[in-house]
Amino acid sequence: MGNLSVLESLLKGNDVNNVNSSQETLLHIAAHNGQVSVIEFLLRKGAKLDIKDVQGNTALHRAAENGHTSTVEALLHAGADIYALNKKCKMPVHLAARNRHPRTVKALVEEETRHFRNQKTFLHMAAVEDNVHLAQILLQSAKLDSGIIEAAFNDNSQSMYSLLLEHIRGMTPDTMKTALFKAVQRNLEGIIAALIENGTDKDMRNEMHYTPLLLAAELGNVEAFNTLVAKKASLTAKLPNQNSALHLAIQSGSLAITQLLLDRGLDANAVGSNEQTPLHLTALHNKPALVGALIHAGAQVNAVTREGLTPLHVASQHSHQEAAHQLIKGKADVSARDKHARTALHYAAAQAEAPVVQLLLSSGADANAADKERRTPLHMAAMEAKSEAVSALLASKARSNVKDMDGCTPLHYATASGHAKVAADLLSSGKNKNVNEKNVWRRTPLHVASEQGHDDLVDLLLHSGAKINAMDNNKDTPLHFASRYGHLGCVQRLVNWTQGEKANLQANNNVRKTPLQVAESEDTQNHQHIATLLKKKMFLIK
Repeated sequence: MGNLSVLESLLKGNDVNNVNSSQETLLHIAAHNGQVSVIEFLLRKGAKLDIKDVQGNTALHRAAENGHTSTVEALLHAGADIYALNKKCKMPVHLAARNRHPRTVKALVEEETRHFRNQKTFLHMAAVEDNVHLAQILLQSAKLDSGIIEAAFNDNSQSMYSLLLEHIRGMTPDTMKTALFKAVQRNLEGIIAALIENGTDKDMRNEMHYTPLLLAAELGNVEAFNTLVAKKASLTAKLPNQNSALHLAIQSGSLAITQLLLDRGLDANAVGSNEQTPLHLTALHNKPALVGALIHAGAQVNAVTREGLTPLHVASQHSHQEAAHQLIKGKADVSARDKHARTALHYAAAQAEAPVVQLLLSSGADANAADKERRTPLHMAAMEAKSEAVSALLASKARSNVKDMDGCTPLHYATASGHAKVAADLLSSGKNKNVNEKNVWRRTPLHVASEQGHDDLVDLLLHSGAKINAMDNNKDTPLHFASRYGHLGCVQRLVNWTQGEKANLQANNNVRKTPLQVAESEDTQNHQHIATLLKKKMFLIK
């Protein structure tokens, strides 16, 4: 086959890309045998580089597999695909490495470096595949980079880690930086130590401004953290938001890291993001086990943020009962007020579960404490329709008829939120005496229920003695409100009420409009139905 003139005569009238029973072309056979001159001849005659044999191998696979480096170079020069896969998903470089042909591997790596610099490299692929044998051979011809490190760590390959350790001295500073942060994430103390011992900056910052030690603290990776401490990493480094390693350790819930930092003298009252101390974070993230350690180290249990929030406020706001319990054990002030004069009970009543409300009440919290808007915890619970909190507060003698600065009682807020059980409990507690209380706009709870379209509450309030024709400052009755906002169900209940005073269909407000005229001022289908109903009730139509 080496005689090119004979080969040329044989090819006359035949396709140079014809295949035999093994799907091999002449190019495959020449590549297998390392015949460079034949390869060059066949390529001039139009031989295709991408034809695959029965095993899915290209000519480049065959040359690489047999270590014919010159042949590989000739095929590469002609444009052979270095990333072509055979039926076993192997590239030419896999075959060259498997059969221990380092010169051939080097030729392939150099081609990749010349033409495919921005793509995933053979080394990346070896790392992803956890192919240590391939990686070892490739590293004789290529350098570790950040992408390779990333792939190795993402696969969590112990064998690749060992290989990385062997080649640390050959890493660039950027690669070492990537490796250090990845090692911290994976909690790999041996790699962390080796990287630092080989010159990696232990206090460098990543793009998020974390140092390795700050990252270890946030992740709660104790082994990584201890290794960094042993290597003298800075304990006082902070993020741009002023969160320290102590703040981050508390977020992760790591008692070991928290205790180590406290033992090393870190300030238990250091102010971090949003002026929160570490104790605020135990409350925010519900880390009750850390509360005692911080208080023992001198943390101020009643420290306040810019908004005047204590850790107990924060725990109560987020319904973190265990943290709240530990804070109270640590002498947290249940009566402390924030800048709005709200106590922890205000926040618990509005946003927490009933057990937190019960805890605060049993610890001496005032059920009738008023904030700057004169709202009590009962106002807050009614506003947010927290039925169990309302029950707990009423059982602790919270006053159901108390008014805020707008003159609203908790019942006003319950009817606005549409929670029938809360409204019923408030009515029962006040023995229905609060049913006709008026706010500064002289609106009763029935006005509010009618305005919001809560027809079940309209029923409840009427049966509890609500005055059906009560007028507000604008002389609007509840029927005016229901008619204005198109609440047909509320209108029906009001005009069909027969157990006492009936709704005044002719009532004029201060612009001399009746409920019918109010309804006719809008043109929705509901308003039309309301107008028709009112006309029938007034015998204007049949």
